[in-house]
Amino acid sequence: MSQRCIRFNNTLLIIFLIISRSSIAQVNFGVGGGVNFANIDQKIVESDKLVGLNIGVKINYQLNENYLVSIFPSFSEKGSVIPSDDTLGNRYEVIFDFKYIDLPITFVPRWKLGQVNLLPMVGVNIGYLLSSHLSIPRWDSNPNISDVYNIKAGEYLKFIPLPEPKANFWTLGLVGGVGTAIPIGSINLFIESRFTYDLTDAYTSAMGFSNRIDSKNWKFRNYYLSLTSGVLF
Repeated sequence: MSQRCIRFNNTLLIIFLIISRSSIAQVNFGVGGGVNFANIDQKIVESDKLVGLNIGVKINYQLNENYLVSIFPSFSEKGSVIPSDDTLGNRYEVIFDFKYIDLPITFVPRWKLGQVNLLPMVGVNIGYLLSSHLSIPRWDSNPNISDVYNIKAGEYLKFIPLPEPKANFWTLGLVGGVGTAIPIGSINLFIESRFTYDLTDAYTSAMGFSNRIDSKNWKFRNYYLSLTSGVLF
C-alpha cells in the first residue's frame, strides 16, 4: 500500500474519531421515574383519575447551546376509575388498567436562569400497549354483597383481559410540559411535568357500552399528567 493511501486512511480515521466524539459529547443519558395521574376521555360515564408509575431512560441530544431534543423511552401505567353501582344498589368501581411502553419525543428550548435551566417542551408520544385489564374490586364493605357475587367483600369480582381485537396496540399523542435541570457536581438532577393527550383510541369499538353511545361518536382516549424526576450523567 502506498504512503498516500496510508495517509488518506489515517485522515479518514481521524475524521471519524472526531465526529464520533463530537456526537457522543452532544448526547446525555440518564434514568428517571415518577407517577402518572391518568384518565380516559370518553363519552360513556363520569370517571376519576388512576394513579400509575412511569420509569425509563432519559436521552438528551444537544442541538446547540439553546435547544435540544429529549427522548424518554419508558414503562408507563395509565387508565381510569369509573364509580358505578348495580341493579341492587351495591356500589363498586370499574378500573381500566393499561400498561404501555411510551416513547415521548420532545423539542426543548433551554432558558438559563443562573445555574438552573428552565426547559419547556413540546412534541409527540408513541405508545405500545403491553397489557390491558378491566378489574372490579369491591367498593362497599357490606358483607352481604358477597352473597350476590359469591366472593368475599373487598376481593376482586373479576380480572378480565380486554379482547385483543378491540384494543389498539399503537397510540399516538401530543405532549407538552416544562422541566428543569439542576447541576450537582458531575451530574444533573432533572424534574419534569408533562401532559399527554392521545389522538388515537385505546379501544377500536364500544364493546359492551354500545347500547349507551352512538358508535359514530365513540371516543376512548388516554390522557395523563406525568411527574418525573431523575439524574442525567
